[in-house]
Amino acid sequence: MTYHLNPWFWATLLGTPEAWFALAVGGGLFYLGYRRHLQHRREVKAFLEVMIISLLVVFALVQVLKIATDLPRPCGPENPYCRDDPSFPSGHAATGFVFFTALFLYDRKSWPLFLVPVLVAFSRAALGVHTWADVLAGSLIGILLTLGVWRLLRLAWRRPPPRTARR
Repeated sequence: MTYHLNPWFWATLLGTPEAWFALAVGGGLFYLGYRRHLQHRREVKAFLEVMIISLLVVFALVQVLKIATDLPRPCGPENPYCRDDPSFPSGHAATGFVFFTALFLYDRKSWPLFLVPVLVAFSRAALGVHTWADVLAGSLIGILLTLGVWRLLRLAWRRPPPRTARR
């Protein structure tokens, strides 16, 4: 196969859900091993919690939406990048935006890195495996769901710990 000849193929690899799950697991293991030495460990822990929970929820939601809508991909069998699973929404776009939205919530200076998920989303349409609606929906799901998880976790973190029973 000549997948590597299309430059958009390399951009789309940055959005594979497997890559982001591996990054989340690796980040979690790194945190567990080095948390005593991290200068901003509370922020790192909060970022990892938001990212991992968001990735899990986004992955499940995208799969449910793909099954529920069962929209075919816009590409034909001659397209080497085309798969047989449903098209809507783009899981690559959704998972890519989860990571960079979570990163932005904890480091506002990281906003230029949003170029990465934008390139991933664009690559899905450029390869012909998604429509622009698929890509836009996936991008919005990734951003909005991550913001929702972040908001819910912030509320949970503010809640006082439960009182212990007095004797």
